[in-house]
Amino acid sequence: METTVAKRALIIEDDAFFRELLARNLSRHNFLVTALESGPEAERTLAEEHFSVVCFDIVVSGSEGLKKVSEFATGSKKDTTALLLLVDKGLFAEVRSWAEGAGVLVLVKQDSSPDEIVATLVAIAQ
Repeated sequence: METTVAKRALIIEDDAFFRELLARNLSRHNFLVTALESGPEAERTLAEEHFSVVCFDIVVSGSEGLKKVSEFATGSKKDTTALLLLVDKGLFAEVRSWAEGAGVLVLVKQDSSPDEIVATLVAIAQ
């Protein structure tokens, strides 16, 4: 009998309702989900655990958000962890130009439904 290992997802999102909605929907796709509110909490978790996919609301970490994401995207886990950034419309152009070079997907949070975000996460999970 073959055993299937569930993929792991990390959601870093400061909006509790949205965070739980994404987590619940990803769980329905057989992901083991860790959902966190803050950047520092996520840094500790990422250092200790491996995830197939990370969904990061870049606003969570304030002005340091892109720097932290950059460190993660160029670090040792970049080849085994897919990364999706959720950004505000005003940051999209700046973040997209950086993300294209780093192989990171970016969605405008206000223009994306939770179902679209989850579908993207499922599609890119490694």
